[in-house]
Amino acid sequence: MKIRNGIAWILAAIMLFSFAAAETAPEQENTVEAAHSLEHLTVASMTRMTGNIFSEMYGNATSDIDVRYLIHGYNLVDWYGGIGMFDIDPTVVSGVTVQEDEAGDRSYLLTLHNDLVYSDGTRITARDYAFSILLQIQMRHMEMGIETDRRDYLQGYADYEQRSLPVQYTEFVTGADGKVREKVLMGRPADGAELAEVSELLKNSRTFTLNAVGELCPARNAQNAIHLDADGVIQDWTYEGGVRTFADGSHATLPGVSVMSDNQLMITINHEWRPMIYEVGLLNCSPYPIHVIAPGVTVKDDGEGVYLANADMAAAAPVFSKELLMETVFNPETGYMYHPSVTSGAYRMVSFDGTTAEFEINPLYKGDQQGRLPKIPSITYTLTDNEHVVEDLATGKIQLVNKVTRADTVARLLQLMQNGEFERDGETWKTNETFQMSNYPRTGLSFVSFRCERPGMDSQAVRQALAWCMDRDAITRDYTGGFGLTVDSWYGIGQWMSRIVDGTMAYPVEEPEAGAAKADQDAYDETIKQWEELSLVKLTKYQAEPERAASMLEAEGWKLNEEGLREKDGQVLDLLLVYPEGNKIADCLQSYWVDNLEQIGVRLTLQPVEMAELLARYYRQNNTPVLVDGTEREPDMFYLASNFELIFDPAWSFVQGDESISWAHTGYADEELYKIALDMRRTEPSDLLSYMKKWIAFEERFNETLPMIPIYSNVYFDFYISALHDYTVDQASTWSEGILGAELSDEVLEEETGTEGEAETIDD
Repeated sequence: MKIRNGIAWILAAIMLFSFAAAETAPEQENTVEAAHSLEHLTVASMTRMTGNIFSEMYGNATSDIDVRYLIHGYNLVDWYGGIGMFDIDPTVVSGVTVQEDEAGDRSYLLTLHNDLVYSDGTRITARDYAFSILLQIQMRHMEMGIETDRRDYLQGYADYEQRSLPVQYTEFVTGADGKVREKVLMGRPADGAELAEVSELLKNSRTFTLNAVGELCPARNAQNAIHLDADGVIQDWTYEGGVRTFADGSHATLPGVSVMSDNQLMITINHEWRPMIYEVGLLNCSPYPIHVIAPGVTVKDDGEGVYLANADMAAAAPVFSKELLMETVFNPETGYMYHPSVTSGAYRMVSFDGTTAEFEINPLYKGDQQGRLPKIPSITYTLTDNEHVVEDLATGKIQLVNKVTRADTVARLLQLMQNGEFERDGETWKTNETFQMSNYPRTGLSFVSFRCERPGMDSQAVRQALAWCMDRDAITRDYTGGFGLTVDSWYGIGQWMSRIVDGTMAYPVEEPEAGAAKADQDAYDETIKQWEELSLVKLTKYQAEPERAASMLEAEGWKLNEEGLREKDGQVLDLLLVYPEGNKIADCLQSYWVDNLEQIGVRLTLQPVEMAELLARYYRQNNTPVLVDGTEREPDMFYLASNFELIFDPAWSFVQGDESISWAHTGYADEELYKIALDMRRTEPSDLLSYMKKWIAFEERFNETLPMIPIYSNVYFDFYISALHDYTVDQASTWSEGILGAELSDEVLEEETGTEGEAETIDD
């Protein structure tokens, strides 16, 4: 099959580079004596840490993710390789009981081991896991412009969210009755209107509602109405022990999470989310220390679900607030975001200066379910780049580089691995150090994402026409240098679904034992036949056919204007694409796309943007125009690359609007694509064949409608010194998982003898 042959070709290219480097090595005398410690490892990445190393809700750069895996541990569930499924982690959970009620809500009663502790020795209990969930779904984050971690699948989540939605621009006041209430200071007199003093709002009404970000605005109906008195004080609730208490004495609770005892936690999945292909994965949760992040706050459960309250119930106003989080989490000097002092993983962070982080073993970490413990006493995680990484590795400045992708860099590192040679100041040098390499297929892809609400971008025909001008094979060839494959939809070559379809992973079907009944063998053969019929052959392979693209635009009424650009109803296809600053992809896009678009009357300007700003614009956190040659312009497209979450659930990427449901960040409204994604999610975990068929249907619809143009998925390369043993990145999600159990030793292990550094050992 095509992709299978493609992976074989990638491996052949790796071997070719390796042998070519070994055969053509010139003699030279320049040498460096690199030294490495057996007590310390320096790891380098091409991606700078942003410092958002607490939770993915605050940012999700790949380098930050790696640090999270290193310092946060004891997740309730564990992902295992091969087919990407989840299971309860027996290191954390000693027992689990599953119950289901008449409505179909499924409850997991998890009994925790009693020996779980944080790095400061504090015991980890069920309340720590409950706090982790409550913290990440808290709508208080809206006040800081942060999206919460939505967990709609938890029983009672929607009601909890509605009843705990904070009101912005308020202060706490104590009334004549001695009760604490909220006084509104500002609100919006109408949707989209400027903020106004509450006195202005009260001139017209005393009944209001909250918009999506917790701002007071006029009520459209009586549902969820908020009533103010003449002074702007909310009359619908008071505060007792930090808990918002309504007139009937009730308060918001999250029944989907219950603390049964110090070591028992119950998590209940709403029946509307079942069946769910990754159901056990919904229990994903690592503990966070409430005594560090929210001192003075406690998790309570009165039998109807968990909620946050003041540890000192005598204090009425809530301790948990925006101000608290700004100090304990976001303080740049001491905040948990940047300097997590108490953690639960294999390592603990010692320092972080904005570029380089230092870690040491957490001696209280008990190990993972495979019994692996950290063996390397200390680790430095720092930044390198394509220009300096070879010399950094050769001279001993670093001992491991993670996720190398650029073709010329891979070639130079392969040469270093084969014969110890590298270039410095135009001369060839040789190092005494020896090296190994691991490579593994990426679970994501690179792509051009459209802003589908923009003129022209809202047309499927226009998006397809643009795709028919892109030579994606040439971009993949030149940019990845043979270490990537063109992909035709929303998948990566490392995903288990993709690997099953391309034949590089065995079908998850148990073969009958020898001598099994004929009926059993026939059923097995029929099942295998269905698996063999799975294919992505129906996907359109968009390539550079400018004449075809021009015909499509003509048919849609896009005519050439006096300037030679396509125009329709006053809209001109004069487009702007933004891409990460410093990324050499611009050269490929110019040669293999922009020039072709010019032939058919479409102008595309490529504008570099700093990565953090680019992501903020892509995620619609920053909607200001981009400055291009002194002119403000709205971007029409983004060039990005992304790896998929372990739970591959595209339905999560859709948001409900007033009249339609659209793919978040692209603004692409497609009810059918959403329904397919939802159907894919709603598959029994045991029915992988049905899931695969739905996955293919999703990829086909995506390929047709093109909210994004997929370009390539590639192979990652890690290079490291030969003294690093048992580094299993090819079996893990990140280097920080693969380093667990690894050790530094100058001894050559028996199984490594004669194979160290040889291309034959490469395994995709």
